[in-house]
Amino acid sequence: MKARRLLVGLLALALWVGVSYPLPAQQGCPLPPAASAKHGPNIFNAQQETDLGDAMAEQFERTFKVIDDDDLRAFVDSIAARLAPHLPATGLQYRFFLVDLPYPNAFTLPGGRIYLTRKLVVFARSEDELAGVVAHEMAHVATRQPAHDVTRIFKNALGVTEVTDRNDIFEKYHLLNESVARNPGAFRFGEKHEFEEQVEADRFALYAVTRAGYAPRGYVDFFDRLAQTEGKTGSRLSDFFGVTKPDSRRLREMLKLSTALPEACLGEPAARPPQSFADWQTAVLGYAGLGRRESLRGVQAKKKLEPALRSDITHLRFSPDGRLVLAQDHASIFLLTREPLATLFRIDAPDAEPAQFTPDGAGVVFHTPALRVERWSLADEGRQSVHELVVHEGCRQTALSPDGSVLACLDGEFTLALIDVASGSRFFAKKEFFPPIRNILFLLMLLLSPEGEWIRMDFSPDGRYFLAANPRDALALDLTTRQPLKLPGRLNRWLRSRFTFLDSERLVAVNDERPDKSAVVRFPTGEELKQISVGRQKMTRASHGDFVLLRPIKDYAVGVFDLSKNEIFFASPKPALDYHHPLLVGEMKDGQVVLENAQERRGIASIPLPPSPLASLRALGVSSDLKYLAASTASRGAVWNLETGARVFHMRGFRGAYFDEDNRFYADFPKDEKVERRVMVFDLDKVTFLEGPAITDQNTRQHGSVLVAFKPRKEGESLEKDVILEVRDVTSGSTLWSHHFPKDAPDLFAGAGVLVLSWPVKANTAKDAINADPTLKARLKAMKEKEGDYYLEVWDARGGRVRGRLLVETSKGAFRVNQAFAAGDWMVLIDNTNRVLLYSLSSGELRGRVFGNRATVSSAAGLLAVENERGVLTLYDLASLEKRGDYVFSAPVSAAAFSPDGTRLLIVTASQTAYLLEVPPSGAAAQSR
Repeated sequence: MKARRLLVGLLALALWVGVSYPLPAQQGCPLPPAASAKHGPNIFNAQQETDLGDAMAEQFERTFKVIDDDDLRAFVDSIAARLAPHLPATGLQYRFFLVDLPYPNAFTLPGGRIYLTRKLVVFARSEDELAGVVAHEMAHVATRQPAHDVTRIFKNALGVTEVTDRNDIFEKYHLLNESVARNPGAFRFGEKHEFEEQVEADRFALYAVTRAGYAPRGYVDFFDRLAQTEGKTGSRLSDFFGVTKPDSRRLREMLKLSTALPEACLGEPAARPPQSFADWQTAVLGYAGLGRRESLRGVQAKKKLEPALRSDITHLRFSPDGRLVLAQDHASIFLLTREPLATLFRIDAPDAEPAQFTPDGAGVVFHTPALRVERWSLADEGRQSVHELVVHEGCRQTALSPDGSVLACLDGEFTLALIDVASGSRFFAKKEFFPPIRNILFLLMLLLSPEGEWIRMDFSPDGRYFLAANPRDALALDLTTRQPLKLPGRLNRWLRSRFTFLDSERLVAVNDERPDKSAVVRFPTGEELKQISVGRQKMTRASHGDFVLLRPIKDYAVGVFDLSKNEIFFASPKPALDYHHPLLVGEMKDGQVVLENAQERRGIASIPLPPSPLASLRALGVSSDLKYLAASTASRGAVWNLETGARVFHMRGFRGAYFDEDNRFYADFPKDEKVERRVMVFDLDKVTFLEGPAITDQNTRQHGSVLVAFKPRKEGESLEKDVILEVRDVTSGSTLWSHHFPKDAPDLFAGAGVLVLSWPVKANTAKDAINADPTLKARLKAMKEKEGDYYLEVWDARGGRVRGRLLVETSKGAFRVNQAFAAGDWMVLIDNTNRVLLYSLSSGELRGRVFGNRATVSSAAGLLAVENERGVLTLYDLASLEKRGDYVFSAPVSAAAFSPDGTRLLIVTASQTAYLLEVPPSGAAAQSR
């Protein structure tokens, strides 16, 4: 719907491949001519444009979640098939993608790739509206606008006026990425160009929907709501003074054309698909999952890791009556019974905000940062409702009412709005509720806030009241009437800092100037009921009783504060905790949920939660024979035997992993309460462990078989210059080698038995090294801008020998290096634009680029494996970078490793499943999609 800005924010992932249709003649209703003269030249034929679209999609396809379902695809297919005969034939194939993004929009890439977001599907009110959007995007394709735009960019940015095969197009697209910072003006088109392209697509869309039997007014109404033009079209007078907004001008043109279409253009009413629009919309709204169907070949083994590694519990809550418990991690919400302590069911909720029981205890509600709101029935153990809310400005901060009926949103323009979840409509708004950004005091307050909260917001436990405050103002609403409450001045002074509802008639409020003089106050009168002494920590009410939870407190992640006794009576090192007098629910170090009687100080029961998808890993290691796997999340880790899938060791979280040839595992364990930091050694054959070298320097990091630390040459100095790099053996703690860098300290990357040291080419250390090497000196001279370029040294991690030196040109900082490692003569860089760059260490030459950001190399077999789309691992031939095929998994890839000879590939997915795959020999291909 909006103009497509190439290279930025584009979508990916293939759903279906349609066909191009010839345009039938329709007596008396000719299509408007495409403004090809205004578009300028087009250097791409249909196949070349398709290849260009594939290249652009590969760059971004890791970013988004596809809704991959045959039935859902079929509905869009049926609409497009009806529209296609009424658009100019191009030789391109229309390919539609439904994707999950936090805003309602549609996008088009070259080659016929069209993307519809789930929020757009939900935003539409009828099939006619959706058909208008689909027709608009198809019109961009039919008029070849994307190809014309890229033609202009290729010429202005690269001087390219022709392209050849697929490899040439991919190479030129990589070069285009690297020219953004060097020549940003080449990528700008201006408002007039964008407006003309949109109006042209609107014209073709209105003709197409009308001829196909859809109501053209549906598209007009949809655009009016999406653009928030509210029917305002401007006039010639407002055009003359330049105050008509482009979207209003577009609406005017659309209204004019929709009412002026000749009667000959009216087609037969569109035959509706067997599935109604409302049913299809509900199915799209309710879709869950990664969107991948497993497609593999050469599977030698497939094992579930048992028991699975548990991620940290982020949130725990009792139901209002205390009979149920809610436990939440980064991907799941588990519902548990209290007596006995047992799991009821799991809710898939990746990245959801903290869930809550409804006030009647009959359901659970939660929302996501993308403003998806779900309500689940405890009796039915199923989802009752789901809503996708649309806030065009986005939300900087949100809060959901306990019954899930109201969402509070501080939007991108600092308007505080309350939204009715069922209808998606805003029923209250307060503009500029956060003080102006120029106020340094308020910005400092935000920076010092551990949660990064702009304002304080809370709902009363029964959902009747909403209260919000910033340091200068406060407001409250009675949600039964949806009317503001008048707050007395004495209450306002209690709302300048932290507060939380205790019940519908009482607040716990912190005195910002004197926390020891904080209080329980009456709401909404502001009467002080009891003085208490608390700090400035984050404060939430316990699920039952006169207690609040403070996070953090001294030496602990959370404490339970008894308001009646004015004291903390329980503290826990784990942040997930709730109290329902007299019961506590918390998390044990091994990840189990534990229930305790706080008054009697005795445990009642504990249980492990069912498996949940893996969170991001802090450390990962695989033995060279691919027999053992070690993985660690933030607070716990494990070692598994991959031949059996059985867990050999379960332990607290570690930072670094190494397997030696004698089946011993070494890991760096951080300090834990009274246990000091050190390497621990695990004998996997004997299933025993013992203490390894102590780690006393906090700058030390484990990288495989070595411990690496930068130290100031002079005690007390900074680590920015004049530093010593010390490398120690992880098995014994003895120093292997050290090196003094008298000038600039390098950045460090590690992997595959090497250390990669990195400096900007303008750093003094880099200048000295380059000037001392004639080859590097000549290469630097040939490079253009030096801004953002890198000088890299590859050191053998154990021997301290420099294996190679490399210059990396970034075209004036068009990309940054996020990771680097070497394997044989191959230097592998992973940048921040979702690319893997391959260099030859011996020659220093850039050998090629592919898209993706997780890579592993087998120099023995000459293979590169890269995950780009989530759950899709692509195999490349290193020498030619030709694709050998794809391995498709039903969950994202968490780890990948080749065997030493490159004949086998180990994959571990987020579902905690290990796959051992036979790699096809040279010349064969893995299964492709």
